[in-house]
Parts: sequence; C-alpha cells; structure tokens
Amino acid sequence: MKMPQLIQIAGLSLILPQLAGVTPGFAAETQLGGGTYQVPVSDAELIELARFPIQFDVELDHRGGLEKLRYRLPRDLTGARLRKITLQPSAEEPGVLIGENAKAVCGAVVNVETGVADPLDLQCSVTYRNLRIDPLKVRQHLDRTVLDPETLRKKLEIAVQFEREPIGIIRYRLDEK
Repeated sequence: MKMPQLIQIAGLSLILPQLAGVTPGFAAETQLGGGTYQVPVSDAELIELARFPIQFDVELDHRGGLEKLRYRLPRDLTGARLRKITLQPSAEEPGVLIGENAKAVCGAVVNVETGVADPLDLQCSVTYRNLRIDPLKVRQHLDRTVLDPETLRKKLEIAVQFEREPIGIIRYRLDEK
C-alpha cells in the first residue's frame, strides 16, 4: 500500500498518494475531472442558470505539487470555444493561482455540517482581464442552444453581466488516489 504524502496546492496542504517512478521536472500526473463555474449573480432567479459544469485538467509535479490547472470558460458566456485558461501557483502569494489573463484566490471548501475544511474540495474566486468576448457570438450561440424565450433572456442577462465584470467561482475536487 502506498503511503500518502503531504503536497502543496496554491499554499494549501493536501494529502495525495506517493508518486513513484517519475522524472523530476516533468508532470507526474494529470487528473481530469469535472467541476463547476459559477457567475456570481444577485438575482435569485439567475443563480441556477449561472452555474455551469466544466472540465478541469490538474497537472501535478513529481513531488505531488500543483503545476497547472486548466479549464475552458463556458460557451454560454463566451459564444465560442476559447483556448483553455491555464493557472499556476504564485511564488509570491500563497493560495493564489495566476495566469496570462486570470488570477484566482483559492481555498478548501468548508463542510457546513462539520465546520471542517476538505483539502480535496477546492474553490477559487477568479478575476479575468483582456478576455475577447464577442457579444454577437454569445447571442448566436444562445439562440441556437436555448429554446425557451424566458431562459434565453436570463442567460443573456448572465452573459452581459459576465462581459461587463468578468469574474467567477470555480469549484473542483481532486482525486484521492
């Protein structure tokens, strides 16, 4: 049985299995998994529509530390398939991931029943800059994919809000290997 080892992800201590037979300087493991992307909205009617399932690639180094976190923003917000957002741990700020056009402040999610943080269940508040979002492409995408006029109106409202203030909350769970 492999002994778990303590690793650091954006300043958070996590327990993952010992990684064996890897070459230093190369990614030892890439975890693929699902999570959610949430656009913060104040209107209670929009909350569920502002939550999107997304896929993550989490690349761990030979020591089990995070090297990269990658994901794509939902098409409902961008109108097109943008290249993946790539975030890496900041050397200066613990708990922070940075990328070319994004900065994420991350932490473990606290279980509301127990009050204990789960180190494998992570949430990050992300701010973006210089995203190239074409409102016409967003509208065309939503017109093609959303049939209900009221849902279309709400999704357009969320997309406009995201374009004006490109922020979001990503949440993902690491595997307990």
